[in-house]
Amino acid sequence: MSITLSRKHKTLSAMFITGQIIVLAGAILVALTSCVPSQEDITPASTVESTVTESDQSKTAVDYFQQGNDREKLGNYHDAIKSYDLAITQNPQYAEALNKRGEANFHVGEYERAIADCSQAIVISPTLADAYANRGNAYYSQNDFTHALADYNKAIELDPQSAQPYSDRGALFMAQGDEQRALADYQQALTVNPQFADAYYNQGNIYFQRSDFEHAIADYSSAIKYDPSFALAYMNRGAAYYKQGNLDSAILDTSKAISLNPLLADAYENRATMYDDLGEYDKALADYEQAIDLGKASAQIYFARAVAFYHKQDHARAIKDLDQAITINPYHARAYFLRGAIYAELGAPGKAKPDLEKSLELGLDPDLQMQAESLLKKIQ
Repeated sequence: MSITLSRKHKTLSAMFITGQIIVLAGAILVALTSCVPSQEDITPASTVESTVTESDQSKTAVDYFQQGNDREKLGNYHDAIKSYDLAITQNPQYAEALNKRGEANFHVGEYERAIADCSQAIVISPTLADAYANRGNAYYSQNDFTHALADYNKAIELDPQSAQPYSDRGALFMAQGDEQRALADYQQALTVNPQFADAYYNQGNIYFQRSDFEHAIADYSSAIKYDPSFALAYMNRGAAYYKQGNLDSAILDTSKAISLNPLLADAYENRATMYDDLGEYDKALADYEQAIDLGKASAQIYFARAVAFYHKQDHARAIKDLDQAITINPYHARAYFLRGAIYAELGAPGKAKPDLEKSLELGLDPDLQMQAESLLKKIQ
């Protein structure tokens, strides 16, 4: 099962959050079936039409700056950039507008432009802490952790009462595998702002990774309290409930995550795994299909869906998905095992034997190894 690991600014399978961007997803092991071992690795609304028109001579740079802020709050980043352009055209020394244009450029993936804008803002206003934080996020997205860390440190030095840079730096430490420093930063962010949903979420992910699901659930619940629309927090709390064996709460939370963000592919995959555990294979198959349609075309998800097809005795579709899983990952031992087991069940020993032998060559856990060896003896 997935949990989503880190939301940078506004954007977990479990994820970590930092101030301006979503970081990558992590993975949690989840059980698939009784005969096949546990599975690994159990947007936003459409853009608002552009309404920016040619420069209005009656508007000041401040007017355009506020217009850009309003559009950015709505997630209309391209139009926000146009508004900031007009503000900067009127006042090229407008550091705040340069900084905000950099932030908007970051949101549309224009990291070099974001860095350039924030750097210019810093030249004009060397004490503008937010510009360092935004530039740090752009560097982070380019995996330039050295420059990102330097910028986060400077942002904190200039404004130690801002919670966001602590959370951003915490995500960077997590990306570097420094869990203790990450946790310290999240805790400091919450000291500065006890209602900071992102920090609760990121802190919950650390507890999740430690298998401390009670504390993880408590932190995800706090994130949801302060941000009721936080889809990733619902998804990760659902994953934590799943790990505790509380399937009812797990499905409820995961379904809520999907209702908040119908494009959250990891949530569909997680819920499919939960339905699989309940033997509700039609629901599981529908969710696997949705996850794949949304881009989760991994070897693992094809394998998981193959297991569901197998339980429904749909051997042809199961084999088709296993073929796909093996194409994506030729070292997927369990996919070879299950395909070999299906061929053996269908009375095709010539196809079963090489698959079972390959699964043993690649390495299986002890239970599956015994099953593979037993099947080979029967068909030889």
